[in-house]
Amino acid sequence: AALAERMADELPENYFTAILRGVADCLSQVKDTPPAIAFLQVVQLLRRVGRLPNRPCGRWVAYLIEKWKAQDWPDDIIDMVAWYAINDPDPEKELWKTPAGSGQFYYGGDPHHAGINSARGSVAGAVAQLLFEKPSRFARLKDVVHSLSHDRSVAVRACAIEALLPLLNFDSTTAIDWFKECVVLDPVLYSGHLVEHFLHYAVERDYAGVRPVLEAMLGSSSEKVLAASAGQICVAALDDEAARPDADRVHSGTPPMRKAAADVYSTNIAHKVVGATCRSLLKPFFSD
Repeated sequence: AALAERMADELPENYFTAILRGVADCLSQVKDTPPAIAFLQVVQLLRRVGRLPNRPCGRWVAYLIEKWKAQDWPDDIIDMVAWYAINDPDPEKELWKTPAGSGQFYYGGDPHHAGINSARGSVAGAVAQLLFEKPSRFARLKDVVHSLSHDRSVAVRACAIEALLPLLNFDSTTAIDWFKECVVLDPVLYSGHLVEHFLHYAVERDYAGVRPVLEAMLGSSSEKVLAASAGQICVAALDDEAARPDADRVHSGTPPMRKAAADVYSTNIAHKVVGATCRSLLKPFFSD
């Protein structure tokens, strides 16, 4: 970290990213064991990297901040994260849509995988952690979360949902509104695991708010997307009257929808609160 202060700006970017990665990984995983480097030195390293021409290294700045959990980051470091999220040019194109040869696509054709390997996409994870740890940071990061969830790149939006998750704890209306605006860009976003993760918590807070997304997913040609939506609807209907008409549609829907319903009910037959309801709802599926 001290060496980085003496390194010339003209040195290759990967010299600086190597130091960022090393410092990120030197935080001990053993409880009550002090790190091998003082927190102030970590902050100074980030400031040094932030002064580089054209401000490269955004992906690894985000990686370091994500690894160093529960730190009292100064405002200028928070602002640095914000700059990368809004202004970093990476990604410039949708690499997950680009043929890599032999009939394959880069990152396996997965926009989320492409996003976390880009600067703007990787920042979403750091922003999520910063907000989970201290919701008061939202005043400083609100424009960042909005920018990520409305990014021009599908790959970045696939990652941006992670930055919306902490908002469910203190501003669920904004989180759900931006979530709907985020995923509407491309139906491929419905297949991301973060969508199902977000819906799992959002249906408890505002089923009507996320219902348009669930409806759109039920119309998908992807069995994975169908099952994710159907399952969330059935879970919601166990204690939310507003979801029950939709659950009835799932019960009489396509085989992937009915299978998702059976999965939900069979998983919860021993639940202390909804177990009896699940046992009753499961029975008709034995003669499907």
